[in-house]
Amino acid sequence: MNHPLRARLALPLLPAAAIAPLLLGPAAMADPLPSPQPEPRAAPAATLEGTFHVVGTTGFVAVADRDGQPVLDTRPVAADTAHYPAPGTTGPLVVGSMCVSALNGPGLPFAVLVDAAVPSGCLQVRTTSPAPHVVRFTADDPSSPANGLELGLQANGALLALGTAGSDIELVTEGPVVAPTLDQTDLAPGSGLSGTATPGAHVVVVRDGTVVCEADAADRGADDAGHWSCSPIDALTEGTYTLELFASTPAGQLAPPVPVEVVVSAGPGAGDGPDPDPDPGHGEGTDPGDAPSPGDGAGGTGGTGTPGEADQTGEPSADGPSPGPATTARTADAAPQGRLAWTGTEVTGPLAVALALLTAGTGALLHRRRRARSRS
Repeated sequence: MNHPLRARLALPLLPAAAIAPLLLGPAAMADPLPSPQPEPRAAPAATLEGTFHVVGTTGFVAVADRDGQPVLDTRPVAADTAHYPAPGTTGPLVVGSMCVSALNGPGLPFAVLVDAAVPSGCLQVRTTSPAPHVVRFTADDPSSPANGLELGLQANGALLALGTAGSDIELVTEGPVVAPTLDQTDLAPGSGLSGTATPGAHVVVVRDGTVVCEADAADRGADDAGHWSCSPIDALTEGTYTLELFASTPAGQLAPPVPVEVVVSAGPGAGDGPDPDPDPGHGEGTDPGDAPSPGDGAGGTGGTGTPGEADQTGEPSADGPSPGPATTARTADAAPQGRLAWTGTEVTGPLAVALALLTAGTGALLHRRRRARSRS
């Protein structure tokens, strides 16, 4: 066998690493095949909180049971808190403790829900906002059969389903339901009460199980959104009181009850009148009987029901509190005093138990009062 033939027969036996430079040139060995790089992870979407009402329905969005399957129902009186991606972003839609399932698809009569504790099972939806305080949800999940479908009210029904036609969903409350607060805790006798709460909430002030006063907080569109004020049914006389503040949102949610201790006092020198002369006989030609008595009102006119008498006896006047600035909802003196900063650490154990028992009854009272107001 000649040498060229022996070289051709030996060539296939050479390792591939040795052949590559011969066939592809030196560049083949200089830069090996690049390893695949992981795709950058998208930043998590901003999650907002609120409660929903589907336009065209009378109820609010809440999780209900339909033949053992949790579904989104618009009939319940009270709404469940929802967490949803901010407009223009994609993420899960969580209502209560449930999320819209990625197993949804076209043709289902209602949107299937699963436990939100397992995020991998949640459908990814994209939020858009066609108008202020209104959102729409579209499935943005290539791994789900529902991809591209919109969340909307089922035809002639009260449940939400994924289909080709979505619904405008109104944001009844935006952000978490906040506990009501009181602007001032040091009050003058006969003063009104004021504070803040979730915009549009109905606030009830309770003392020893009796309603002191109630009011609606300004809606979110008002300049003073969330502000509320009311005048006590029975004027608060001097003393120290523990008031409980309850609030019910427009969606029927109860805010955590807040106990607040207030001090009602006339203040230094209030109602004392002019400084009396220590010597009743001082000054010639002065009749001591002409001087106003400590119980007389302004101008020394005397009589019952004057502020001086209310301060001494601790009882409100027969005519009730005067409608002057002291009883108005919001006065210039009330604004800059600051707001009470209350935390749960200020509540003792026995008081917390008592409040828990009181909450159930007060919650029912709030609902009845709100429904009565809506019917009137």
